[in-house]
Amino acid sequence: MPRRPPNLTVRTRLVLHTFAAALSILITRDLLDAATVFIAAAIVMNATPAILVARRRTKEVARKNAEFDAMLASALDCIICCDNDGRITQFNPAAESTLGHSRVHMLGAPIADLLASPASGARPDRDIAGFFEKGYGPLGQRIEVEALRNDGVRFPAEMTVIPIHFDAPPTFVIYLRDISDRKAAEAKSKHAAKLALVASQTDNAVIITDLHGRIEWANEGFERISGYKIADVIGKTPGSFLQGQETNPDTVRFMREQQRKGEPFNVEVVNYSKTGRKYWLAISVQPIHDDNGQITKFIAIESDVTNRKETESLLQNAKEAAEAANRAKSEFLANMSHEIRTPLNGVIGMAGLLAGTPLNQQQSRYAQIISSSGGCLLNLINQILDFSKIEAGKMELESVDFDLRLAMEDVAQILARAASKKNIELVCHVDPALPSLVRGDVERLRQVLINLINNAIKFTERGEVVVSAFATAQT
Repeated sequence: MPRRPPNLTVRTRLVLHTFAAALSILITRDLLDAATVFIAAAIVMNATPAILVARRRTKEVARKNAEFDAMLASALDCIICCDNDGRITQFNPAAESTLGHSRVHMLGAPIADLLASPASGARPDRDIAGFFEKGYGPLGQRIEVEALRNDGVRFPAEMTVIPIHFDAPPTFVIYLRDISDRKAAEAKSKHAAKLALVASQTDNAVIITDLHGRIEWANEGFERISGYKIADVIGKTPGSFLQGQETNPDTVRFMREQQRKGEPFNVEVVNYSKTGRKYWLAISVQPIHDDNGQITKFIAIESDVTNRKETESLLQNAKEAAEAANRAKSEFLANMSHEIRTPLNGVIGMAGLLAGTPLNQQQSRYAQIISSSGGCLLNLINQILDFSKIEAGKMELESVDFDLRLAMEDVAQILARAASKKNIELVCHVDPALPSLVRGDVERLRQVLINLINNAIKFTERGEVVVSAFATAQT
């Protein structure tokens, strides 16, 4: 069985073939050709290592390029390369996603198209290093810039520019990261810090609870009002240690129901401090929602309104006392009026009987004066009773037919003596167009006319007092 030749490398085979050719030439005694072949073999022997090294280097470069491409593709940040003229040479997928441009579209485009114009007005103009340093900041350091998306929207970004000197001119690698979320979080944090400062300085109590009403945070105002240390109440519901005997159960049920429904509410409730002091709180509770609209917490702002409640109580007690005194006064006036009216009616009745007996002119006049004066006094007593009815809200008006002319003449006769004492003429005039009978409360009308005419006579020094009755409308 023939022996199988051993495995030989390409280089060895090439050398062996070359030496075989040289030996055959020597056999044919062509020395010049043989020397040429030996020289070629020597060249092959010396050149082959260089060829193999070059091949290995090519493979290494290809592997490095593949690793670089994989790194660009897997990077979460934008990685953009540009030449010294500011033209983009690399644009990874993260840059495509963040900036909204395709890689094909951006290769060869100016890097300045992706950045808001710097305040310094610097432009690339074939000096990209100067553009970055003058317009945005030092190379190799993280700087905050305003980047531009494909749709024209600007957003805050963090940028680092690294120059790489493979050869002259250098290549620039730009790392760009969208920091919109971070900026929003920082703004929220600053806003929360301001709110916390306000909450810590206010005299009101501020409490933040979880979804189940357990305290997560409270300010110093809560400590001042309740007397409890914040550390002692974390994780507890306020009602478990603040409510007491005089806390209204209906108010407590209302607060729990509003909290269960996740709705805001305002209440006033009695609480008790750590020392047992009773105090009133005006509480305003608002739900706090997350970005998805779900309620995660409640915030309560509590104001101590004990002084106001005490003042309201004093005013209420004073009002009730005044109403009680007013009722007592009205009852007294009513009783006294009834007591006075009974004998007065007797006087008026006897004067009427006396006027019906045989009397001379003077006696008849006296009897008439007694009857008229008794009538005035009885009218005054009726007014007192009416005033008591008005205060009690029990005033009722009659609606009967009466003669207006006769009613005005009666009033004029009663007040004529008072007018004559001041040498004032009292004139009553009734429009002839008015009907003989009108409907209303004749006694109340007399009271009003007597009061008006009495005041007119009292404040008139000379001349006359005229009372006129005429129609303004007809129903």
